[in-house]
Amino acid sequence: MANKYNECIPQFKNFEHFKSKIEEDQLLRDKKYGTTYFDLLEEEIIEDERILLDLVSSYTQVRETLDVNFERLFVLQKCQNLMSSNTNSNDFG
Repeated sequence: MANKYNECIPQFKNFEHFKSKIEEDQLLRDKKYGTTYFDLLEEEIIEDERILLDLVSSYTQVRETLDVNFERLFVLQKCQNLMSSNTNSNDFG
């Protein structure tokens, strides 16, 4: 997945190295954005949730529209069958 988005996955030697890198990242983000690290994570999660809810809503609307279109198609096919059978019976009548 990281290759798809051209992201580098850092390799850590041990837990202490990982912990120090997280602390550096937290300080950098705190200075850059003026908020805490966890506030930024919360904002990202909230934004991802909003996008996900929008996608689910969009899917639901597409599905409902598809159902309506199938119903319209069925009604039009029935009308066509009735009209053609009515026309055929009038030809012999």
